[in-house]
Amino acid sequence: MTIMNYSEVLSIPAASAVCYSGYRSGQVPGVTYPTYSQVKEDLLIVQQHWTYIRLYSCDTHSKTVLEVIKIEKLDLKVMLGAYIIAEENNHNCPWGGGVHSEETLQTNRVNNQIEINKLIELANTYPSIIFSLSVGNEACVEWTDHMVPVAKVIAYVNQLKEATKQPVTFCENYAPWLDKLAPLVEAVDFISIHTYPLWEYKTIDEAIAFTKTNYEAVAERYPNKLVVITEAGWASTSNGQGIPREHANPVFQKIYYQELSRWCEEEMILTFIFEAFDEPWKGSDDPDEPEKHWGLFIKSFNLDFLLEDTKFNTKDNRQLNKKQLKIILQEKFITLSYKEVRDKLIPIGIVFTKIVKTEDTIKDPQTNLNNMFMDIDGELIKDLKVVAPPLNIENAPRKNATKAPKLGEHNVEILAELGYTDAEIKGMKDNKIIL
Repeated sequence: MTIMNYSEVLSIPAASAVCYSGYRSGQVPGVTYPTYSQVKEDLLIVQQHWTYIRLYSCDTHSKTVLEVIKIEKLDLKVMLGAYIIAEENNHNCPWGGGVHSEETLQTNRVNNQIEINKLIELANTYPSIIFSLSVGNEACVEWTDHMVPVAKVIAYVNQLKEATKQPVTFCENYAPWLDKLAPLVEAVDFISIHTYPLWEYKTIDEAIAFTKTNYEAVAERYPNKLVVITEAGWASTSNGQGIPREHANPVFQKIYYQELSRWCEEEMILTFIFEAFDEPWKGSDDPDEPEKHWGLFIKSFNLDFLLEDTKFNTKDNRQLNKKQLKIILQEKFITLSYKEVRDKLIPIGIVFTKIVKTEDTIKDPQTNLNNMFMDIDGELIKDLKVVAPPLNIENAPRKNATKAPKLGEHNVEILAELGYTDAEIKGMKDNKIIL
């Protein structure tokens, strides 16, 4: 199978891409939005790892992102989407959110046109930043709660192509592209698919092969159309609803991200990793709700201000100023318990260890399980341990250590080994030559 070169088709340099949403805890789309400074903090992180970012709607948040990129002169380009909502009912939505009144559907149709108009306006306002456009997100797949007829999606695509210069696409799960969305293929400039092995109960060992199969199925179906992956990722946490708990963790997330990135780089496939940061507003109130936990970066210690400090805003600068950074981190850590630090670092896969006292090490379950300490036998000695020999030899069980000898305690044994008789040794003792 020959994969089309996205760099040539889209007239952009080959580079990595990520989905971005900057909502903090307590912020909700349509209610409260990330501030300019918060978006700037995020994008300073993002631009160190990715060149292309995907935004999902034409709301206040996306406008702030575009302003930050322009004003701060960040090296980022944007795929901007219009978030279109339900224009017809979908009784197949498993959580029951796909059925609406006709009045609601009519209102949605009006609002969708407003959203498309906003996308046109932003595309023409930021032509050097926005490199492609999407008319919607997962609005045709069988389980969606915001179903839009394919014919209407085609109409929105054509409207965008007439009013803007950027390439236009529609972002959807890979499956509908194989049949239902065939009429849409001719209209879009390129196909955008989503692939989530984790949502389809695949293990980490099956994950990358499943993703490749999804991509190849669509690419082979439409060999003359560029196929881009606009969502692919792995959750770091799950409450077991929809995703088995044992399948979602930071270790598997890292493995999938690395394997996906390696494959896409080798095959020249533009892929937007889902996603840069967690989205705490999503899903249920359960803190382990998997919808919340797809971010590759997690802000754990409220030290985001360091990213604006030129002494610490890059890896090289942090290395040059590591003594100052160490003081700042120590001042932060000293205010937290070990459990608080542990609960923040383990989920994001940061290796760390606790500095402990000697007595803590002796009582540690792991050191005891591995027999790393042994008791001392001796008169008047209780509960005293020493470090055991590092080797365990089969059929040669360890013996407890003995205490250090008292002054002259072994004189008789040593002199006897050297050949002195009992009478000679007694004479030495009587003459106080030895103890």
